[in-house]
Amino acid sequence: MTRIVIAITLFAGLAIASFQFYGIEKDTSGLEDKAAILRSEADVINEENRKIGEKIQYLGQADNLIKELKTKFNYRLPEERTIIVAPKENQ
Repeated sequence: MTRIVIAITLFAGLAIASFQFYGIEKDTSGLEDKAAILRSEADVINEENRKIGEKIQYLGQADNLIKELKTKFNYRLPEERTIIVAPKENQ
């Protein structure tokens, strides 16, 4: 009788341990997937940061900043004059 109780107890303990190991393995697998997703997102963010850093460095030079302002916002310096050249009308 005691052998049966010991066998049942060992079997129950083994079953519980198996379920625990399965749960740990499942959690680990899910965490690895999340880590892969986060790594790819980090790579995208790092690339964006690199591009922004290059843009900041480019616009940090006064000549490049003025060139961008002129191109995008039609900016002109106070001493600059604008000349408009119109094509001849066909008669």
